[in-house]
Amino acid sequence: MPITACWLHWLALPTGDQAAVLDAMDLTDARPIDFEAAVTAVDDDAHDPDHGYDRVFVTPELNGWTLVVGAWCDPTEPDMPGLCERLSARFGQAQAYYFGAQCDGSAWLVAENGRVLRRAAFTGETDDEELTIGEPLPFEVQCRAEAGEDEFEWEFRLWGMAPELAGALSVDPHGIGPHTRVRGRGVMARTRQAAS
Repeated sequence: MPITACWLHWLALPTGDQAAVLDAMDLTDARPIDFEAAVTAVDDDAHDPDHGYDRVFVTPELNGWTLVVGAWCDPTEPDMPGLCERLSARFGQAQAYYFGAQCDGSAWLVAENGRVLRRAAFTGETDDEELTIGEPLPFEVQCRAEAGEDEFEWEFRLWGMAPELAGALSVDPHGIGPHTRVRGRGVMARTRQAAS
């Protein structure tokens, strides 16, 4: 089933080795959970300012990728470029995304082979522009060309681009369904934030 939440944050890693993902991200206390319960937990956590960063859902392998889902995976956080660089050095790629389903915008961070290629945020926050790293990705350039001179259409597209970009580069959580190749079982795990 699709993974949805009012405020959805996730990391995408091109591996099915869940144990390696848990180790690389210092995630602990991993417990099996079914998809429906995990989606509910992710949305509940998104609404919890006190404990929303304490745990993440680590999916089974989905079309060759593992997603780590939870507020702790926010691509706009100061330590996320460093984390994605380390993860991409280990797994080849690491992508972090944010999508606000209530017209709250999008953000993404894409790293390959130990280097951040791009970070962009379109959330209406005052520091969006300061978060920018790198040049627009080919997918962004293509979407800009499709929007033409219509600035309103382009801004609207940017605010909803994270799932679209994820679908082009890895896995769109909103697009998970019966057609998705699944291997293994998902787990809920505790983050370093919970331990501190």
